[in-house]
Amino acid sequence: MGQQNQLRYRFILGFTLVTCPILIFSQIVCSEGLFGFQSFSILAFLILIGLVASRSGHLNLAVAIDLLSLSTFPYIALIIKETWSLEYSILIWIPMTMLIGGNLLNQRAVALFIGAHDVVFLFVVLVHPGASIFMSAFLESIIPLFAISFLVFVGSLARQSHTNQLEKLNNELDAKNRELNIYTSLLTHDIGSDLHTCLLSTEAISQSLVFDPASARKHIITALTTGQRMGTLLQVFSEAKVVPKSDVASLIERIAEQAQITHGNLEINIAADEQCRSYCIVSRLIPMVFVNLFRNCAMHAGKTPTVEVTISMNGSEAIITVNDDGPGVDPSIRDNLFEKGVTGTKSVGTGMGLYLIKQILETHHGTISLLDEDECEGCGFHITLPCTPFAQMT
Repeated sequence: MGQQNQLRYRFILGFTLVTCPILIFSQIVCSEGLFGFQSFSILAFLILIGLVASRSGHLNLAVAIDLLSLSTFPYIALIIKETWSLEYSILIWIPMTMLIGGNLLNQRAVALFIGAHDVVFLFVVLVHPGASIFMSAFLESIIPLFAISFLVFVGSLARQSHTNQLEKLNNELDAKNRELNIYTSLLTHDIGSDLHTCLLSTEAISQSLVFDPASARKHIITALTTGQRMGTLLQVFSEAKVVPKSDVASLIERIAEQAQITHGNLEINIAADEQCRSYCIVSRLIPMVFVNLFRNCAMHAGKTPTVEVTISMNGSEAIITVNDDGPGVDPSIRDNLFEKGVTGTKSVGTGMGLYLIKQILETHHGTISLLDEDECEGCGFHITLPCTPFAQMT
């Protein structure tokens, strides 16, 4: 339920809890009702129906029930009793209905609702046999109502503006909290994985430094590259105002090169349209998407996996496919692959990598989906990512 609907529901709940006991008490005190029939009981029953409708998720229906029942109440009473009661017609029912409408309707609907009330009331004053059309009575009836109408409309505009501003602030806060959760999860997941790689490389260096210098050199390069990648991740958490930017193809090529050094068993082939070089990604988090994807390929796609990456543009949106030649995805987890903590029966991972990838992409208005088994040889992903032309960055 959105912010606006939550406020509407709370107002209906509060209005019902306050109004229905008053109406029921009034009906008990005035057994025949204000206008000679069980008016208060009927009105209380209609308001309760509106509350039930709002609790069921039918907020528009609830609003219609409440406003229609309150709006028509004084006019139905006039038709039945055929006498004019200034205090009940103007000072209670119509202004109360306008105030309620100002809290439940949007700006345009409020204006139409109040305008319709004014027109109907003016018509009734002029034609109803129980209403006086002498100038003093006319002014006494119409001018206060029009003044109240104007005040209610101005108040509804101020309330709507305040609500919109509050909703905007809440959305910004939610986005910040979501980004903070991603940062925390990245720090735990990615640095933990890279630290494990560094420790393994250091152990291999200590064992082969004397007897196999070439192998030791290779492990040293792996450890250095992994350390650089950890440093890049730590920059994500820095307070630096300059956000790194790169074209789509160059970004993925750079990450692929690091991944092949870090994971010596991995081969990555990239085919990119030249148009990709003209579009920019400005983000600290997007590189982590491909770092995690390539790490997953190295871990789960066999001993010597080959990864094919294609990059093309659809307008200003990058279309990226990442496809390895491994055994594919465990059928038991295909439907919930991107959920937090989901791993295959033979997986040694934490189930965080693909979850984080999806969260990062959605934060940047991108998408990721698993390719069907007949669309790829092993495990394949289809990614869309909005980009910005370099021409707009200058």
